[in-house]
Amino acid sequence: MCVAASIHQPSSEVFAQFDQLMILSQGHPGYLGPAAPSTDYFAAISPELECPARYNPADYFMQLTCESLVMLSRFVAR
Repeated sequence: MCVAASIHQPSSEVFAQFDQLMILSQGHPGYLGPAAPSTDYFAAISPELECPARYNPADYFMQLTCESLVMLSRFVAR
């Protein structure tokens, strides 16, 4: 069974229970894949995108998406 849900800024406890994660910004995908390594994915793109220690990944991703994928695209294009 597949269940798709949109959860806006879940707690870190709820986020830890996600299997898959899709991050969208302005209708464009920024990440699609397993939830657990999602912070590592962005850190691998650039140290500037590393999620701070003891920070809720959902809050961190909200900040990234508010800054827009335009900012992220400059890292991916490298």
